[in-house]
Amino acid sequence: MFESNNGHECYVNDVDECMSDESGVRDTDIFFPVIVNETHTVVGLRDTGNMSMLIVDESLVPKTEINYDESVLCSGAFDGQTKHRRPAAIVKVRSPHFGYTGNVLALSYRTR
Repeated sequence: MFESNNGHECYVNDVDECMSDESGVRDTDIFFPVIVNETHTVVGLRDTGNMSMLIVDESLVPKTEINYDESVLCSGAFDGQTKHRRPAAIVKVRSPHFGYTGNVLALSYRTR
């Protein structure tokens, strides 16, 4: 279950009904439910401008899964010239948005 953009509690299978506002505009092309590491259901954001790995909040990645030997140098849109080195991790993700019911292993980096 997750909270939709219109404040309703939604289940993963109800995404089409939950991700719209009063005008009928659907956000399902941008926002969609994602299950991370089989325990956390979050709202994912599709970012067609991200040419990097999957970005995952650090609270969703167990410390045992973090690979400090492999990291990514990145900067955010509002960071100016500041660069951040973030450790990599393999996470399991799935979503009805993917058109596949199983988990996908994805190389990601953690952020706050």
